[in-house]
Amino acid sequence: MKVDATMAVAAQAAQAAQGANLSSATAGATAPSGEAGGTEFAGKVKDMVGSMVDSGRSADSAVMDLMTGGESDMHTAMVKIQEADLGLRFVVQLRNRAISAYEEIMRLQV
Repeated sequence: MKVDATMAVAAQAAQAAQGANLSSATAGATAPSGEAGGTEFAGKVKDMVGSMVDSGRSADSAVMDLMTGGESDMHTAMVKIQEADLGLRFVVQLRNRAISAYEEIMRLQV
């Protein structure tokens, strides 16, 4: 269940990053290194979201291993859960900042 919520937030963040990349390309704005700057940013966001999803899956498997009496201990499971939680919070804040920046740009008068 937690992985589904994590994947939904990750998809929203990826869409926001992709939308920001498309809007900068259509507006004629270029990064200092040309169009590669936007592509690099979108790639980094995509990698970060992917690692965050992997972290969530790892936390879920550690909890399941703990509940079934596997080799995982409580400390390891809690650390993995906290890592997944921090990753999710970071992605949500990234999404919030991207939306805030987009809204600020839309308020600008041309």
